[in-house]
Amino acid sequence: MSKEKTRVKQTKPRGTYPPSLKRELAVRYLAGEFSYAVAAEDFGLPSAETAKEFVRWYKRLVASEDAD
Repeated sequence: MSKEKTRVKQTKPRGTYPPSLKRELAVRYLAGEFSYAVAAEDFGLPSAETAKEFVRWYKRLVASEDAD
């Protein structure tokens, strides 16, 4: 059995997206403007999962601001 190395395509290093982009995507997604897949395509992200993570990030941010 041969061992093959699997390459992981990474278009941007983790954590390099500006908060303003994350916030805009999340607000528009939560307003029902588009799905995760469409958001990823519109914002030039590598996957719908990245868009989903931005929405999670935004929800945590809003929750922490509300707690203050």
